[in-house]
Formats: sequence, structure tokens, C-alpha cells
Amino acid sequence: MSNAKYDSLENDNVYAFNIKDDVIFIADAESGRKGYYCIGCRKEMQAVKSDIQGRKQFFRHDPKFFLTGEKKCYYSDESYRHKLAKDFLQKNKRIKVPPVYNFPPPGIKGKAVLLSESRFIEADSAEIELSFYEDENGRVQYGRNDVDEKNLLIRPDVAFFNGKGNPILLIEIVVTHKIKQDKYIKIKRLGIDTVQVIIPKDSPEKIEKSLETSSLTKWIYNNEQESTIYIPITESSSERILPFDEEPKRVFTETVSCREFQIRELIRRIKGCLESGEYRGVKQNIGSELSRIKGITETLEEQWRILQEGIRREIQGKYRNRRETIDREETEIRGQEEWLIKEEDGVEKEEGEFDASIRTGIKERIRLAKSELGEKERKTEERFLLKRDAFVSQINSLRVQIGTTERNKSSIEGEIRIEEREINTLQSGVESLRRQIENLPNLEEECRGFIQSYSKTLDEVTNDIKREEGRTGELRKKIEGRIAGIREEIEKQYRGEEERIVESIKTRDFSGDSEFAKLGEKYSDALRLFEDWSILADEKRRVSKGKDCIIFGTYKDWHD
Repeated sequence: MSNAKYDSLENDNVYAFNIKDDVIFIADAESGRKGYYCIGCRKEMQAVKSDIQGRKQFFRHDPKFFLTGEKKCYYSDESYRHKLAKDFLQKNKRIKVPPVYNFPPPGIKGKAVLLSESRFIEADSAEIELSFYEDENGRVQYGRNDVDEKNLLIRPDVAFFNGKGNPILLIEIVVTHKIKQDKYIKIKRLGIDTVQVIIPKDSPEKIEKSLETSSLTKWIYNNEQESTIYIPITESSSERILPFDEEPKRVFTETVSCREFQIRELIRRIKGCLESGEYRGVKQNIGSELSRIKGITETLEEQWRILQEGIRREIQGKYRNRRETIDREETEIRGQEEWLIKEEDGVEKEEGEFDASIRTGIKERIRLAKSELGEKERKTEERFLLKRDAFVSQINSLRVQIGTTERNKSSIEGEIRIEEREINTLQSGVESLRRQIENLPNLEEECRGFIQSYSKTLDEVTNDIKREEGRTGELRKKIEGRIAGIREEIEKQYRGEEERIVESIKTRDFSGDSEFAKLGEKYSDALRLFEDWSILADEKRRVSKGKDCIIFGTYKDWHD
């Protein structure tokens, strides 16, 4: 078998492994058997090179493998060149695309209109072999996940993305200019600019350089071209139109007719499928399967119901005793709760009756106390009037003594001090009684009213006395001794009285002969005394005037 026959049986590969297992291009190889091996089957190859200008250079398998009857290797280094191009695109993230033209619609004569010049498209990122597909809702998605072939739109060799992560260009690496019409329809459905690139059978450097020119790059789909309405141009403007490749024109002008054909073909196939016996058999099988599944479903539902009922009975039997115990305890608790509610109602009723009886008793005692206090007040008023008359007589006698001689001045002042001590003694006693009465817990609002009324009167008298004391400071110093003695005597007297009153309150002894009743009598006397205190204050002021007469000597003019 001649070498020519061998050459016709295999691809003209321009790449092979060298002895170091590195990929080598034919232009860099030496002619002959120099340790070259097939990238596909790893068998030895020869470098076919000629000095004749224009003669092809390539690697071929050594003919000895065909003589031994070994299976022929059909490996093509197209896949390697394919990989080189994808690597360059992913690394450089740029490609030069051809100009975009707007072609006249079918049936309309006209020139192609230039929409955009040839330019570079640069990406922020480039991804290899991503799947673009339609999801169940008809939305276009993309990713590396497994996709049902019927939903797949395109799996481009390289996809360019902008900074926002949106696809801006899809790149298909092809061998020829041709593209299948169904693939074009899916790309148009996708609506993303798409180009195809033919990779030259050349060195890696020239493959990379070819991506920097638009000579081997063609538009498959361009959104600007699809969305631009064709406007015919005049002959004078046609000079500005550059020559263009016929392939894009063929793709875009044949789109409508091809689509009509595909639609008609699809309808025909669907009708044939629906009328075929195979479809009827499938339909019948589906109906049988649905009936079978329905029967299985009903059987499983019945089994599930029986299983549920069995589990329910098992659980009820397992926890029946415990539930009966809980029910009994719940009944007992409810009975106890009802008994407690009745007891609570009875206690509340008894408390109400007790409170009513207590209030009635207290009101009756207060009424009796008021009656007794009225009688005591009358007697106290009589005694106070007698004492006041005696005090007035003493004042008059003191005036006579003051008028007769200045030597009796000390005696008069002594009498005044005696009277003031008695007043202060009464004041201290009343204050002590007031404090004791205020501490009694069972007196009603009337008693507090008396205390407040006479306390106010007492405060007024006290203020008058304080003003009087300011004028008679020296006289007050002399009577403080006697006041202290009287105060001590009263405190001793009422300290024991206070203890007896507290004891009477604790024992609730409110009888007429109890200590509490006696204390009430004393308190009534004190209250009556307060009512006439203003009269005593007037007498005190007259005494003060007499004192002034003695001090300033005005009494000497009385006999005139």
C-alpha cells in the first residue's frame, strides 16, 4: 500500500507529541521519524515536510501500523485547536467582531446598510461551555447544571459577561461556515449576540492572532440587526457601503422561509404522530397505567386507614388505664374546686355580715361618745368660765398693785408668770391629749374633725403667745422654771393615762367607767377650753399693756 493511500485514510493533523510529551506544531518539527506520537492514540507518527513551495505539511501515522492490521486512528487535532482557541479567549477576554449590516427583507431590492463597524468586544469574565436553557416557567437560565436536552437552547464554547454578570456575547468555534437552522432559531430565541469563529489549521501563535482580526469571525445573531427596520438608501449613498461576507446575508434572508418550512414540518409530524398506531397504543397504555395506579392508590389508602385504626386502638389500649386515672383525678379536682368556691362564698358572706355588725357597733359607740362629750364640754365650759373670771379678778388685782407702787412690780410679774405657766401647762396637756387621741385607731371622721378644728385654734393661740413672748423675753426666762415643773407633773400624769388608754383600746373596753371614757372626758374639757382661748388671749394682751405701763412708768400719771 502506497503512502498516498495511507494519507487519504487519515486526517492531516498539524499537531503531535514529541519525545518529551510536549505538543509540537508541524512547522517546528523535523521531517521524518523523529520521535513524534499521535495525540489521540499515542502511536508513532512521521512528519511529512517538503521543500516544494505550497506543498502541505502534516503528521501521519507510521505505515507499519496499517501493515500489521491494527485499527485505524481517526483522531483529528481539530479538538486540540478548539481547546487552544477557548483557552486564548478565556485568558484574553476579547475578540474582534465583524461589521453589522442591515439587509433588505425578502422580495425587496436594496443595498445592505452598515449599522456598526468592526470592533473589539471585551469582557469582565469569560466562561467555557455554560448551558443556556429554558426553565419550567419559560424563563431563560444558564449554568453548569445538567439540563434536559429538550429545554437546552445552546451550549456555546465561550460566553463573555460584563461587570454586572450579564452575558454580552456567545462564541461558537466551528470548522465550516455552515450553521444548522434549528440552532439559529434557538439562538434567536435566546436574544444574545452570537458569533462563530473558524480556527485556522496553524500554530498556536497564529490561532491567537486570528482572534484579533474579524476575517474568520462571522455573526450568527446580532440584536441590533434584528431590531433595526431596514431603510433603503439611494445610489449616491451606496459608495459608503463596504463589501461584506455573503454568509451572514444568507443566514438572515433565509430565516423566514426556513422557519415556515420547520413549522409546517412540525405540524405534519404532530398530525402523523397523533394518527399513528403507536400513539394510540401509548395512549391506551397510559390509560391502563393510570387505572392501575388508581387501583394501587385506593389499595394503599385502605391499608393506611387500617394501619391508622390499628395504631389508634393500640395507643388507646396502652393508655386506657392511665386515662381513666387522669379522668378520676380530674373529677376529684373539679369537686374540690366547687367545694372551695362554695366555702369562699360562705366566708365572703360571713365577712360582710361581720363588717356590718362592726360598723353598726362602732357607729352606736360614736353616738354615745358624742353625747357624753357634749355633756363633758358643757361642764368644762362652766369650769373654764369660773377660772377665767378668777383670772380676770387676779389681773384687776394686779393692776391695782401696779398702780399703787413700783415696788410691787416684781410681785406683779411673778403673778403673771404664774398665770402663763398655768396657760402653758394647759397647752401642754391639750397637746398631749391631742397626740393621744390622734393615735386612737377606732375613732371616726368626727373625732378627727374636732382635732383639726381645735388644733387650728391652738396654733392661733400659740402664735399669739409667741408674739407676746417676744415682747416679754425677760419675763419668760423667770417663769420657765415653774413651767418645767408643771410640764413634768403633767407628763407623769398622762404617761400612765396613755398606757391605760392603750390597754382599754386593746381590750375594746368602751364602757362609761373605763380609762378610755375618762380620757374622752378630759379631751372634751380641753376642747371647750380651746373655744374660750381667744378671750384668755385678750386678757393676756391687757396684762401685757399693764406690764408696758410698769416698764415705761406711765402708771405714775394714773392719779392725775
